[in-house]
Amino acid sequence: AQTRVMEAACFLLGNVASTEEGLANIAANQGAAVAMQVLRAQGPKDSELLRELLFLVTNMAQAPKLRAELAASGAVEAVLTIMKDHTGGPDVQAMGCSALDNLCTPPDATDPTAPPPAKPTFPPEAPIQAVLAALKMHRGEPSVVRRASSAVATMAAIRPPLRALDEDGLEAVEAVAAAGRAITDARHDPHALAQVFRAMEALASHRRNRTAIMAEGGALSLVGAVVRHSSPRPATVARGLDLVAKMCELADGDPEGGYHVPEGEGLALVGAALGQLWNHPAVVIPACTVLASLAKDGRAPRETQDEEVQAGWRKAMMGLIRALRARPGDVAVAVSASVAIAWTCERKVTPAIAEVGDLMSAFVMVMRAHARDADVAEAACFMFSAVARDSTPEIRAQVIKSGAPLLVVMLLRQFADAPGDMQPVLRRGVNAIRLIGLEDPATAGAVRLAGAPEALNKILKRYPESESLVASATAALQRINGSGDGP
Repeated sequence: AQTRVMEAACFLLGNVASTEEGLANIAANQGAAVAMQVLRAQGPKDSELLRELLFLVTNMAQAPKLRAELAASGAVEAVLTIMKDHTGGPDVQAMGCSALDNLCTPPDATDPTAPPPAKPTFPPEAPIQAVLAALKMHRGEPSVVRRASSAVATMAAIRPPLRALDEDGLEAVEAVAAAGRAITDARHDPHALAQVFRAMEALASHRRNRTAIMAEGGALSLVGAVVRHSSPRPATVARGLDLVAKMCELADGDPEGGYHVPEGEGLALVGAALGQLWNHPAVVIPACTVLASLAKDGRAPRETQDEEVQAGWRKAMMGLIRALRARPGDVAVAVSASVAIAWTCERKVTPAIAEVGDLMSAFVMVMRAHARDADVAEAACFMFSAVARDSTPEIRAQVIKSGAPLLVVMLLRQFADAPGDMQPVLRRGVNAIRLIGLEDPATAGAVRLAGAPEALNKILKRYPESESLVASATAALQRINGSGDGP
């Protein structure tokens, strides 16, 4: 009976400790000392009581002051002992991983009031070894996989515990990947898989791990299973795409040491994700990173692509167009999607006439939503130029019909004398104005009446030292005024 009372008390206090006010009250009433007294008294006893006690410690360790007090009093050692004595209990192992996760979180370096970390009395590799042991023994249990993977991500970020285990955490990579495969095959638990992806992303900072994660570890297959699930969770899909996006960024910055995501597999993931979750910025933004990276990869130019790959590019591009039109006011989506579409059109896809109309419609919506945002305007003009550069009469008609040229003029007028360094956005805007069919007298006249010559003259006076910008602005001005040979 006394054990059940203690269990209920720990459960109650654990819930109190889930709020800031509750944590403050516990700290004011020497809660860390009480929790440690109970921890030391339990040892290898009742597993249900230990589960609730570890739940209490986990929540208490969220507060920096309580975390420092618990660690200084030997909480990590106590948790390690409990996990060692209850290896067969998944509930105890899961909560033990969460307790270690929070107890091993480093203090906030920017907070001058944060207490210094206690000097550990246990081997530095002990926490990660306990977490990996739990992950290996219970890799089919969603709660263990979720909490252990979260702890691996935390310990991978602070490095010393992981480095003590092996040089770069390859053992952790193998354990997390195996748990991810097991949880996908047995029970598709989106919360557990999200933490698996988070742990993989943290472990990917070491070059040798990248191939182990993506190829040998089957991370692309795991992400694909999440994306193609009948009821995909946006948060889990976003985590999976975050992992793939990080791999793409690492490969862009370190071509020799990065893992290059295969074009077909990357397109399939992005297309499937955007096909269902195009209205979720957390999914759209990493999808844009993946798509832009694949487009910039010069190993597979558009001339060598088969119909299936071209269809994959078009599907992904249309997903981003839907995202732009659904959320034109979201700055991150506007910039990311515009840049990804620009690279796609510049390197991989020549838009069909109907697609040009959709792209120009998205451009107009974005520009109207962010008339004064230089970053959005620069990205949108990059997209505009990539679409309009193959200026056939049909494409030109779609561009003019959309009203986009007058918005480009508005951009030039807005930023020609705006404060700060406006060269990047003006360079994109001037390049865009040269691609809108100025050889057509009606278009040139409309642009002239909208104030383009005045804006271009301001740019010439403001940045006379920028040879490329001056050359582009001069060529545009000559064409608007009816002279010059074109771009």
